[in-house]
Amino acid sequence: MDTVEFQCGNWQLQCLPDDGARISKLRFSGLDLLADRPDNFRPPSVDYGKYEIRPVYGYDDCFPTVDACKSPIDDSDIADHGHLYWLPWQVETSGNSLHCEVVEETLNIQFSRTLVFDRNNLRWEFEVLNNNSDIEISFLHVMHGLMPLGQIDSIALPGFNELFDEINNKTSRGNDPAKVAEQLLKSLKGKSLMLLLRGIEDGSVELGFKSGSKLLIEYPAELFSTLGIWWNNEGYPDEDGCRRIECAFEPMSGHVSSLYESYKQGKTLVVMPEQKFNWQINWEIW
Repeated sequence: MDTVEFQCGNWQLQCLPDDGARISKLRFSGLDLLADRPDNFRPPSVDYGKYEIRPVYGYDDCFPTVDACKSPIDDSDIADHGHLYWLPWQVETSGNSLHCEVVEETLNIQFSRTLVFDRNNLRWEFEVLNNNSDIEISFLHVMHGLMPLGQIDSIALPGFNELFDEINNKTSRGNDPAKVAEQLLKSLKGKSLMLLLRGIEDGSVELGFKSGSKLLIEYPAELFSTLGIWWNNEGYPDEDGCRRIECAFEPMSGHVSSLYESYKQGKTLVVMPEQKFNWQINWEIW
């Protein structure tokens, strides 16, 4: 499999164009910011969805859904984690940036992800180009960056209006980000959580690593009013030899991870016919 190696200052990156432009390595001054490929990978023996039949690690893009669902356009089936992660992408480097793009023929869209590095900052630039002449495209996008859970020792979350436990389908009111952070950090081995913080007050998350480094993630709250938190401490997939240690902090536009359900609630992003939709998410590390 082809591999693109990239370095800019203290940043080091490895990208796999033929594997959904997966970012398999992302380091700053030697600190790994993404979870490594599982050792001796094998798919689970039961069906956990299409996404689990390949090694799960690093970074890729969930688009146009996270959960498997029906398309709101034509009622066709969309696999879990969307269309893009199994397609070959075009990847180019130039100066301080890495540009990745792909054409998704089912929706007739072009999706691009550009990483721009500047000292201790990383700007993620995303763009969706709708090539249809008369169809608007509703979509969800999630930055599916799996991080090394075992290296994180502090979490500062934004305030929120409602907490939804997606695994247990349980909703609770409140605004106690410190309590949620404590719940995550004290989570026992063998547990996995998918929490959605709805109605966030500002688009920011700060993570502290055991090395002493801090990572600030900033995103546009007007587009992504929900923060999804995946916290997997050897709880998923629940099968010997398959359990992983990983976490992810995922800005979301929808109140749930399903495009179809989010569409019914009017909580998707939309790109109009023959138009572009773009946004940015910033990482700062020190």
